[in-house]
Amino acid sequence: MSRVIPPAILAAAQAGGTTLARCWAVTRVDAQVFRWTDHDRALTVDGATYSPVNGLDATDAEGTLDLAANNFEAGGAFDGAGVMADDIEAGVWDGAAVSALWVDWTDPAQFWRDFSGRLGEMTRGESGFSVDVVSITEDALVTRGRTHGRICDAVLGDTRCGKDVTTATFRGVATVVEAKTRTLLTLSGLGAFSSGWFTAGEALWLTGANAGQVHEVRLFIAGTPAKLQLWTAPRVTPQAGDTLRLTAGCDKQFATCKAKFANATNFRGFPHMPGDAAVIQSVDGREPLDGSGRNVGRD
Repeated sequence: MSRVIPPAILAAAQAGGTTLARCWAVTRVDAQVFRWTDHDRALTVDGATYSPVNGLDATDAEGTLDLAANNFEAGGAFDGAGVMADDIEAGVWDGAAVSALWVDWTDPAQFWRDFSGRLGEMTRGESGFSVDVVSITEDALVTRGRTHGRICDAVLGDTRCGKDVTTATFRGVATVVEAKTRTLLTLSGLGAFSSGWFTAGEALWLTGANAGQVHEVRLFIAGTPAKLQLWTAPRVTPQAGDTLRLTAGCDKQFATCKAKFANATNFRGFPHMPGDAAVIQSVDGREPLDGSGRNVGRD
């Protein structure tokens, strides 16, 4: 990606009737590559062919002189773009890498790759899709390494957490009784678990058309049958009899780590940090200034 506009592209943009076309290359997380253009015929650019797609539209990215991300919105129709509604529901487009170019369609050897980034969460409408396209500079603004915060920054069950969540206490295998929607299910086989036990946890499909897919649990309500809501939809509507394995969820709070997982010694947050009230607390002349901290928290 270059911020320097090639002379040929600049000349085409400044001409009375521009001959520039927009091209996009999208590489999904499953390594499938899609190349589209808003021109009315296919363009071969730098050895790759970009196919014309009707109804594909994108707002202009706003460039800045600092590191602010120049994000934009895009959308299009399902027909012809290779974007299927089922794939959107399954989340296979989320996080796909995006490269955008300006191309002189009278001479495709003249092009300018002006944007690199990734897709945000793609959403579907009645006949098309919309998505936020996030610049690669957005990643430069993400906090790296550890920060001081009250919640835990480990992943449940990883080496920093140190908790074994593969036991029967923290895992259960359930069978689908009914799929009310793709994300809202009733399940059997979870009578030993209380409401909320699997909330924020993981659901792995063991059998059925969705076998191998993993989803985050949005809500778990105990009962006969139990109710389960997922954050993202399986690729195919689950069927009665499909099985899935649930792993307990963690809200990253110290109280949860201590009571639910008995793992307080490995908590990777700072739950006892003084809050804003302590930071702005004025000195109390009634107490000695001996460093004991007895003033902290006093009104």
